[in-house]
Amino acid sequence: MATLSIVTICFNNLEELKTTMASVAAQTRLPQEYWIIDGSKNSEIRDYLSSTDLPPYVKWISEPDKGISDGFNKGVSRCTQDVVHILNSGDYYYNEEAVATVMAAFDQDPELMWTHAQFKQFLGGHWIISGTAFDPDKLYMGMRQVAHPTMFLRREVYDRIGLFPNDLRDAMDYDLLIRLRNEKFKYLQQPIAVFTPGGNSEINWKRCYREGMRAYQKHVGNDWRLQIGYVKQLLVHAMLNTPIGDALLKGRKG
Repeated sequence: MATLSIVTICFNNLEELKTTMASVAAQTRLPQEYWIIDGSKNSEIRDYLSSTDLPPYVKWISEPDKGISDGFNKGVSRCTQDVVHILNSGDYYYNEEAVATVMAAFDQDPELMWTHAQFKQFLGGHWIISGTAFDPDKLYMGMRQVAHPTMFLRREVYDRIGLFPNDLRDAMDYDLLIRLRNEKFKYLQQPIAVFTPGGNSEINWKRCYREGMRAYQKHVGNDWRLQIGYVKQLLVHAMLNTPIGDALLKGRKG
């Protein structure tokens, strides 16, 4: 059976971290190791972790970092198991079988390099189920409906394609997705994770998309469709809180 490392990065958000930790602990298939990477400017999370009787699979460090990518890289670099999953603080698993469901796919196929799945998110005033299968021919559209909290990768993939770029503040997951485009994957058409509102890429979505355009040009090349994709994103966000957007989202409630 494949083994699992989970990574959670956190920054001055103890209550959100507790939510994520509880979600991991509730899984029917527990990870072999769970790395908590605390980059907080205060000692609240460090004090909590050092004074709590944690399960033996939980490991943690608390030190300043250089941003989200640096936190991700600190976690992934410390992982020793077959598969790595990054679950940000505040996000949590959709149900207690989420990890078991994903890991079964890796157990069944030793050549499988990564998976992603549906996810639950708060959009336009509604909790909805999102996610569609990754299509490398549509990378010019950005992440589309591939959500980082649902992506599980074999550790060897990071060894082969590299970690997260420290020069990106928001689109580091999209940069990784571009580099994953030729790796064997499986899409699970069921929710695996819940994406908590207020994430960095959600708040700074315009900057995230511009960074993504640069990442695409770097790894794939220039593509006139990038600009069309950007305009589409502008239109989607403009419609979210309108009657039209409300009607479209109601059919995807989860």
